[in-house]
Amino acid sequence: VRGRVTYSSACDICSGSGKILYKYYNRCQLCDGTGKLIENGVTKRCWLCLGERFLEFEGTRSCTSCGGTGQQSGSRDCTVCHADGVIIQKIKCTTCNGSGIIAMEASAAHSFGDWIVTQEPTCVKTGIKTRTCAGCGLEETKTVKKTDHDYIADIHAPTCTEDGFTIYICSVCDKSYTEIGELATGHKYSLDWEHDYTMHYHMCSVCGEAVEKEKHNFVWIIDQEADIDIDGRQHEQCSVCGYARNYNTIIPSLPNTTSPMTVPATTVTTPETTEQTSTEASTTEAPATTEPETTAHIYSNEWQYDADSHWQACIYCDNKINSSKHTFEKIVVKDATRYEDGIIHCVCSVCGYVEYIETIPHMTFPDEPETYPTSSQTLGDLNGDGKVNSADARIALRIAARLETASEIQKQVGDVNHDGRINSADARMILRVAARLDTFK
Repeated sequence: VRGRVTYSSACDICSGSGKILYKYYNRCQLCDGTGKLIENGVTKRCWLCLGERFLEFEGTRSCTSCGGTGQQSGSRDCTVCHADGVIIQKIKCTTCNGSGIIAMEASAAHSFGDWIVTQEPTCVKTGIKTRTCAGCGLEETKTVKKTDHDYIADIHAPTCTEDGFTIYICSVCDKSYTEIGELATGHKYSLDWEHDYTMHYHMCSVCGEAVEKEKHNFVWIIDQEADIDIDGRQHEQCSVCGYARNYNTIIPSLPNTTSPMTVPATTVTTPETTEQTSTEASTTEAPATTEPETTAHIYSNEWQYDADSHWQACIYCDNKINSSKHTFEKIVVKDATRYEDGIIHCVCSVCGYVEYIETIPHMTFPDEPETYPTSSQTLGDLNGDGKVNSADARIALRIAARLETASEIQKQVGDVNHDGRINSADARMILRVAARLDTFK
């Protein structure tokens, strides 16, 4: 009969074991019932409860039907199932003791170490720093603020004609700005005359600019007077600046006029009478003659020359003095640049005769094609944006400081002063052009 147990039979509830298997649940103490853990700043599912928040436990207790013996005697209604054949078991929670509340122990405070920067900040990007708990290994992260710009200063002192300025460029992000410095100093011209072999001028002691350039005004200065049978000496000297040349130029000796001379008779004829006069007691009727008057040579200050030598000639005859071979020296008339040839004159330092003209080849660089800026390339436009501004000056400075390598096009358009290289002078010129204070030559 359903709901009945047979005397001395095995217990149907515990199957004769005397124990009843049951399950119970406790809140996960690893994740504190949240089902989540934070590791290295990342939220993850709890690996113990697998996100279920509670842990399942199994246990056994004595069967109340058979008293733990697993056997029942006699024939009666089962006291467990009350003849229903089914047991509905309610077990008091052993964790909360039936109260529904778990008394949790206070967790210990984290023991974090020092902050360690794991990603360095820059002037354009924040950094990251972390610290780790020595007890549980929990990591905390924080953001490190950006650093200040690391500016490199390119200082340009004022010149005679240009104000001073300083360009600051960040070595990390290339940000730049310019500060105006002291005003132009103005030229400081010397009071004394400076000169070369053809001209004199006043020169600025700072930049070397020359003003009031004029050709020498040479006059002859007698160093030793000529005498009878003794040559004199003289030199040329500019009456303005005092530059002298042609020392020890000979002044011919004077003729000896102390020898007795016989003056021939002179006949003077008038319309009325003819009278013969003689300085000697002579009645010779020979025709009267006149001795030409002797004149000393007067030599020109100007030099005359041919391909071999130079001299100074008498203004009355072809007599020459100070004749000598040319003394040649080479004078650079025009310096060579990256795109233009230079010029050298081989000139006599005494008379100014030019023997020949040489060409100084324009500058070339190894392994570099010999090209020139085309009409489509703007001089000074190093970044190729079609305009000249401070960004181009910044690139020129970085190339000059070897922080950047110039491309072939940049080498052509960046050398704005045509000296064969890109340097701070080019950057300064580009800035002045950008500010409309100057134009490219």
